[in-house]
Amino acid sequence: MPEFDIDAALHEPPQPPPDGKVVDQYDVIDIGIENGQYFRGFGRGRYEESFVGTGDNPSEAFQDALEQAAAEGWNVDNVETIYANVNNEEWSVSRRNRAEWEAHLDLEATGLADIADEEERKEEMDALWQEECDRGDHNDIAYYVGLRVSSPGWDGD
Repeated sequence: MPEFDIDAALHEPPQPPPDGKVVDQYDVIDIGIENGQYFRGFGRGRYEESFVGTGDNPSEAFQDALEQAAAEGWNVDNVETIYANVNNEEWSVSRRNRAEWEAHLDLEATGLADIADEEERKEEMDALWQEECDRGDHNDIAYYVGLRVSSPGWDGD
């Protein structure tokens, strides 16, 4: 059995999986917050393939797009993680949905106006919001990120 050469292994460029397609060029498009019922789609443009990721915030949507590409056989290790420094809380779809829901909530009709204890009112409001989410009233809205990829030698056919 040949001996393992650690020096050679450390200096060889990393190899993609044998069946993985190498990402030579890529483009990441921040599509933003969309309602899935009205999403127009996302084409590949001049790239070989395209993927659309969805999530509660930009990082989740980008990660979803990467996972989809990997599931289709792309080695996405060299795709830069561009959403590492994004304030995901600021862009959180669920946070925005809840803020909008709270702004239109009728405290009198829900009985929340009668609850004097602030903590108890918050717990009751959380329970009402959970009921709203369980009904699926806000499930169509998500954050979208597009990923387009091409392998070496792709001529844009």
